[in-house]
Amino acid sequence: MKKRTFLIAVALLGCVFVPTATHAQTTDAAYRALLLQLIEQLQQQIAVLQAELASRQQVEVEAPQQLSGLSATVDVVAAYELPDQSVVTSIPNAAHRAYFTQMFALFPSAYDSFIKRAIVFGGDEATFDAFVETIPPRHEYWSYAVHEDMLDDPTSEANAELIIHELAHLVAYEEIPGVAKPASAHCVDYFEIHGCPKANAYLAVFAKTFWSSADLDRAERYAHSDDPFGSGYDYYQIHKSTFVSDYAAQNPEEDFAESFLFYILNKPVSGAIASKKVDFFDQYAYLRSIKNEIEVSL
Repeated sequence: MKKRTFLIAVALLGCVFVPTATHAQTTDAAYRALLLQLIEQLQQQIAVLQAELASRQQVEVEAPQQLSGLSATVDVVAAYELPDQSVVTSIPNAAHRAYFTQMFALFPSAYDSFIKRAIVFGGDEATFDAFVETIPPRHEYWSYAVHEDMLDDPTSEANAELIIHELAHLVAYEEIPGVAKPASAHCVDYFEIHGCPKANAYLAVFAKTFWSSADLDRAERYAHSDDPFGSGYDYYQIHKSTFVSDYAAQNPEEDFAESFLFYILNKPVSGAIASKKVDFFDQYAYLRSIKNEIEVSL
């Protein structure tokens, strides 16, 4: 940025100091007026460049140590603070900017304000392509993180499925409109691992409908195992009619997100219980409106 400023200064001042016949014929007063005009133009352009630089410095976070939760455990390539959706256009890295622009394009407008931090991570050790998590200390807003391997084609079908899956995790903790929250509710041990949804949240109702106490105990064991994804895959192989995918068999959150994905994209489902899980979402007018909005964006 300094180099660019310097070149503009040289170009403008060059117009003043290169001797020409026109300059030789001007009076001293005219010469000074021209010089002042050029200096003023130069100052204005410098101000524009400084504002652009300040904007880019504001959006980029170069201190991964400030991250927490799962974000702090991955190899962070870049992290961006997003006070509002418009800041995405100021992300300096073109590939990062394109991906998060597409993410907001697919997110329903009601959820644009939920994402306040965008993260790109790398490394061969990561076992997932993206994740979302709430931002401490108040946990009112969310981070959206994506592996750099997913950045080649932000508009691909694979990325559309990934973005909708992650959106589902935000939807899961929303309270169902018109459903009152009980005066008291017990949080089962499994949900205490990541945080209990409110009793009238979509996830809580989904889990109560489709996950027995034994299922939740299994999910808790998987959460503490060395290979939770492998455990879920093995369970899926003998319970394919219950889940839309092997990933869904891991825990109620992923079951909700995968079933939501199949619902939004009208993906074919085999298995009676798996079909009921997909149909679960269609009973709610709010979720039907989300589906309609996303379908327009695809």
